[in-house]
Amino acid sequence: MSTPQELGGLGCSVKRKEDARFIRGQGRYVDDVKLPNMVYLELVRSPFAHARIGSIDTSAALEIPGVLAVITGEDLAAANLSWMPTLSHDQQMVLATGKVLFQGQEVAAVVGETRFAAADGAAAVRIDYEGASRSRGPPHGFGRQCAGPPRGSRGKDESHLPLGIR
Repeated sequence: MSTPQELGGLGCSVKRKEDARFIRGQGRYVDDVKLPNMVYLELVRSPFAHARIGSIDTSAALEIPGVLAVITGEDLAAANLSWMPTLSHDQQMVLATGKVLFQGQEVAAVVGETRFAAADGAAAVRIDYEGASRSRGPPHGFGRQCAGPPRGSRGKDESHLPLGIR
């Protein structure tokens, strides 16, 4: 049993109303919106999964033409704005303060007159991470015992299994 075409629904094609304007190049995207006094924000993210933040140098970013402000977690903490509620009714850091807890965590925000000025300002922010190291992959991060059986071994007896599997 199928739904009649004139009723529409499951299994019936739906004529899209917005296609014509996009095909003619008349679509409007978020990037097309220009408002008076509009500013742009670029986030500086941590390249490390876990590290202490030693210092954040924003002076070079503030010297770039078009950069209006650089905001760090310490700035937000001074204004009592460093934590925000989430949809799951707990709280989350807006910008990292003291240490980063995951790779890609937001550490600083650069506000600029154009998106290019904000991006250049974000690239100029210098952050000193302490105790950070990058792993080159699982075999290097966990040691040789996880790289697999030794070369030249034929059997799969207990002595050739990586640590933790016995």
